[in-house]
Amino acid sequence: MQIKPRKIWEKGTDLNKAWLEYATENERQKYLELNNHKMEFGNDIGRNIQLVGNLLNRPNQIENLKDELRNSLIQKLKKGDLLAFGYSIYPTLAGVASRIENEFWMLATCKWENDEAHSRFKAYHRIKIINPDLFPDLDLIPEIGRPSKAAIREKAILRCIDKIPEFELLTHKEKAELIRAEIKEENPDIDPYGPGYGDDVIKKQVNKILKSI
Repeated sequence: MQIKPRKIWEKGTDLNKAWLEYATENERQKYLELNNHKMEFGNDIGRNIQLVGNLLNRPNQIENLKDELRNSLIQKLKKGDLLAFGYSIYPTLAGVASRIENEFWMLATCKWENDEAHSRFKAYHRIKIINPDLFPDLDLIPEIGRPSKAAIREKAILRCIDKIPEFELLTHKEKAELIRAEIKEENPDIDPYGPGYGDDVIKKQVNKILKSI
């Protein structure tokens, strides 16, 4: 069974709320406790001083935890544990919601308060996060033909960048071999040494992506 992306989008959680919504129960509780500014002072001066110190440090603790929870959300989106739907604003302005690919999150930066995310090549707003378990019987991502060779290369390159910290330091030949291995793993029926997957074309696309990071 298929369902229109708009219907899925409507059941999602705004990006700026999803990092807390999809945190663990312990993480949520910790965040809520940090935001509870109620403190009870007593006659113990040493304890009171400690409480004041904790209070002054609380904004930093809140921001650090918020960053951790947001990063955790991005990791879940990269792996596909959660799905994102939004409205494209670049390179084309869309009037309908669409699925945001997992690979987008590898190089994306978020404007959390605006429910927006941007990368070098794409940008979305009105982003909502979906738990795929809400749609166990639905075909969320129907296949519509094979992606272009450029899209296949880009996906493999982004995966290599994400998985290999020293990727940028490798030789062009080493990068190309790793990218071809990634292409073959994701697309067993593709010849990663065939037309469209030569060293020169891979090198150009790698350089373009690395410059955008």
